[in-house]
Amino acid sequence: MEKKNEITKEEEQSAGISRMDFLKGVAVTALSGAVLGGAALLTTKKYTTSPDVKAFEGKKKRYGMLIDLRKCVGCESCTIACKSENNVTVDSSGMNARRIFWNHLVYTEEGGEHPAIHARPQPCNHCENPPCIKACPVGATYEDESRGVVLINYDNCIGCRMCTVYCPYSRRYFNWEKPHFPHVARLDEKGMNASAGGFNQSVQVRTKRVTEKCTFCIHRIIAAEERAKKEGREVRDGEIQPACTATCIGGTRTFGDLNDPGSKISRLVKENKDKIMRLEEHLGTEPKVFFIKENI
Repeated sequence: MEKKNEITKEEEQSAGISRMDFLKGVAVTALSGAVLGGAALLTTKKYTTSPDVKAFEGKKKRYGMLIDLRKCVGCESCTIACKSENNVTVDSSGMNARRIFWNHLVYTEEGGEHPAIHARPQPCNHCENPPCIKACPVGATYEDESRGVVLINYDNCIGCRMCTVYCPYSRRYFNWEKPHFPHVARLDEKGMNASAGGFNQSVQVRTKRVTEKCTFCIHRIIAAEERAKKEGREVRDGEIQPACTATCIGGTRTFGDLNDPGSKISRLVKENKDKIMRLEEHLGTEPKVFFIKENI
């Protein structure tokens, strides 16, 4: 019998590419052609959210973060907490490997006889006018309008990386390889950890060839909202603490609702208006991460 000219599943695996990877590659190629041809990368289509992001009934929030650079000692406890809390892959060493840090610290050195090292934490800015949303051709990047948080639907992401190109802060990371978690001894049938010290079950694990970033620990926001709803009350100011905020030893970060004039973050932004800065404000992205500058 004549053998059909088809690729078997075994041959696919040996070649290191799946049908999904192939389709994503075709989509990226087509998208690149559209960009070079001047096509607009705008979409108004709404997509369902990932399993760990659920709609919450209540008035609209506008969550933001204030980082007091006068208090940051560069200990990186926020970075470690973020990686652990959000199942961020451990650094790999492949040709295309890139260190993935949802929370990144930028270090600068002040010269002189006694040089000083300054650290600036940098999560996603969760912009009011986010270029990444406009760049995404499939609506995988979107704003959670009830909370003002910019998120990614990992199930819809096609790995085109246009959002990473359009983000002026370089706060998005692409998974070139499968997630690597050497501390996880055994996985169950759902791909979750079946031994101690493993995955956070509240956070979706990202797969190869999707983009990821800081979410302001959206799962913690949702948990606090559902707890408050169950108890018949509003979420208290300061009740929501992203992992980086909860772990900071110097009390550098304040997280809260910028729409609430009585919240701690709103008061601090107002009281320190002459010391406040946001990154690349001239671009008109309107970041919701504020910094209190040093040496003022």
